[in-house]
Amino acid sequence: MAGLVLLALVLAAALGAPAAPAAYAQEAPAPAASAAPAESPATPSGAREPASDADEDDAQDVLAEQVTAVIALLELMVATPETPLDARERGVLDRALYATYARAGITRDPTTHARPAPLLRHLYAVLQEGAAGGDATAAGLVARLHRYVEGSLAGLFAGPTSVALDRPFVVFNIQRLEPELRPLAIHVITTFVWAQVRRARRPRLLVVDEAWSLLQYREGGAFLAGLARRARKYYLGLVTISQSVTDFTGSDAGRAVLANAAVTLLLKQDGATVDRLVELFGLTAEERQFLLAAGKGEGLLCARGSRVALQIEASAAEHRLATTAPAELAALAARTGAAPAGLEAGEVAPSPLGQPAR
Repeated sequence: MAGLVLLALVLAAALGAPAAPAAYAQEAPAPAASAAPAESPATPSGAREPASDADEDDAQDVLAEQVTAVIALLELMVATPETPLDARERGVLDRALYATYARAGITRDPTTHARPAPLLRHLYAVLQEGAAGGDATAAGLVARLHRYVEGSLAGLFAGPTSVALDRPFVVFNIQRLEPELRPLAIHVITTFVWAQVRRARRPRLLVVDEAWSLLQYREGGAFLAGLARRARKYYLGLVTISQSVTDFTGSDAGRAVLANAAVTLLLKQDGATVDRLVELFGLTAEERQFLLAAGKGEGLLCARGSRVALQIEASAAEHRLATTAPAELAALAARTGAAPAGLEAGEVAPSPLGQPAR
């Protein structure tokens, strides 16, 4: 199977925190999964982690940045790549979001940013008021958001998260989500992680698998490209994984992610994509043939203008954690008596309307 892994900056220290139980947040099939406000991380004394005085982004309006990020998320929810939100719809959402945050007591004043964030239903209520006042654009947005607030997916953003997300190792598993909901889940999770990274600078590593599902949307791609450009400043390592290089070369955002990658791992390719890789990376005829004939775990590691062939071999423990083969998973479940743990009853995931990052 073809594969492409881009590493903007890998920080080994991200996995070197003191040992503690890992948090495994598995997105359940909709509508069982829920999402809610992202809480600010607490210091050992219980106080909120202060923002860094050296943060050059502090001069920016972080509430405006949060509103922009939420509009990008809403576009994933109610629009399609072929029919994005128009200027009028964006304007209505912009005003409604500011009103929603204001009702929650959150303003441009940084001292308000630790207050509990509003939920999607609060934004929905503001839009309903606009629709009742004769705003046809607000009415259209209400109709498209109905599914997420009162319809079949109402549980997705139902309440505050109860998943422990302050562990050294956190996994968000969206495998069981319907394909149409995966870009939404990736965006919510990535936005949450970005907020946490900006609140407290320390080495972290963010891995985004199936990155194509975010890059196919204009706003989702722009968000990921911005993360690729800025992550280094916050000690964040970014790894993006996709099946085909064309997922990155087909848009400006994807090319930005590719250009900001310090290290690239090229796995087995097929005839439809390998020539594009030859052009991008200046591969030799021997390297081209190597990628076409590569076996499982074999690839080319590209870094600092050099390339080296390698073979990745997983230990038995690593294979047990990573395998997706149905027969192996069934055998593992039979031995342990249960499938890998996911969200317990009542646990919910991060919110699209989380507090602005400080």
